[in-house]
Amino acid sequence: MEVPGAARSRSESDLARGLWFDESIRLRRIHWASRHDDLPPTLFIDDCTALSEVHDLKILVAGDHCVVGLNILHKLFGWLDRLIFELASWEALPLRFFHHFILLDSVAEMTDAGPLNAAGEPVRVAEYSDSFPGAWRRLCPGFEVPWGLRRTGLRRILANAVDILTEPARMHTPTLLDYLPHFPIGAAPRGLFVVRHDGLTTAERQRIRDRAAALVHNPKQPSYRILTSNCEHFALSAKEGRWVSPQVSLYSWSLFRVFLHILSIGCLARISARSAGVGKCHVVTASEMGYHFFATLPIIFQIIAQLVRTCIVLTLRKDLFGTCYHYLVIKEVCRGCVVGSLTAGTLALVPRIVWETQRIRLATFLTFCMFGLTHATFNLAHQAFVRAVIALGIGLPLPIFEDMRHDIPPSDIAKVVEKEKDISQ
Repeated sequence: MEVPGAARSRSESDLARGLWFDESIRLRRIHWASRHDDLPPTLFIDDCTALSEVHDLKILVAGDHCVVGLNILHKLFGWLDRLIFELASWEALPLRFFHHFILLDSVAEMTDAGPLNAAGEPVRVAEYSDSFPGAWRRLCPGFEVPWGLRRTGLRRILANAVDILTEPARMHTPTLLDYLPHFPIGAAPRGLFVVRHDGLTTAERQRIRDRAAALVHNPKQPSYRILTSNCEHFALSAKEGRWVSPQVSLYSWSLFRVFLHILSIGCLARISARSAGVGKCHVVTASEMGYHFFATLPIIFQIIAQLVRTCIVLTLRKDLFGTCYHYLVIKEVCRGCVVGSLTAGTLALVPRIVWETQRIRLATFLTFCMFGLTHATFNLAHQAFVRAVIALGIGLPLPIFEDMRHDIPPSDIAKVVEKEKDISQ
């Protein structure tokens, strides 16, 4: 039987070890994540929702909220589907638009025909979308049989076309196989993410599934509108009972930022027009200030706002992230510093480039694309690092810090401090 005093001695000795950053914060240990299940999640564009990439389809359970990269040409070109899913897996989508759906069945087994549920039927999902092949079938329902187009009739085709324009998407229940473009080419899926949660009970999952099915079979379905009624509205309504879409909020701000960038190009044109003069006159200086007001400051404001929001959300949901919490904080702070410094530093040079070279096209490209390029480059570098350490068997280092003021009783801290004084003497 262990002596209590010996246990306390080991505890005090353990407290004395670790890398100290100041008088109260220390790096307690590093957890090496060597399996895909242990890897930290990816944060969705709302800086709140945690996404984990699915590497084994059998972990999917009815009621799961799944996310994939949005492809408006879905099911039209197989190679394009695979490309979009691969880019989503690497967090390198040129435009970070995503499609959401709710899983209606649990994956019980994998066969050559795709994932099946416990009844041996294809696993189905509930979603609010459509594809070009689906739209074509709605336009010409009889086109797949001989003389089907003629049988449909021109008047019916025109009516169907109007219906498609007014209702470009619909709530329906396709199979999960539609979102596995690598199957059966590769055993492991790519670019399929599932939303992490605090732990759903069987009853809660059933309620999510039932709400999704009820929305699909509701005869009074809301009309699809990309801003007010899209796939994300549908998924969050089924899961949380909220008819909201974080993507709409983000891209509304992005469109406003694009408008400001357009105004900044006018400032660059004025700089270029006056660059034939000698030295910088007052008009050019005012144009430079206008450019930075419309181009640089909105980027800096967005980066700061996202970083603050991310840190607050991560802290509030610390229990959900567990050992990944500190890693995610470090990652997002590094993202803010790298993306912010590279973007702001480049945009700071743009007026000078225009003044000296009159290269308006290059300046326009940098103004509109620099933020997205640096963001995608950071994601690619991070993903390359993660995949490299996993492939080499090293594991991803997840640092775990400790706040001695709150995580450790004051009496134990005093003992540690005294012990360290004795060691130093």
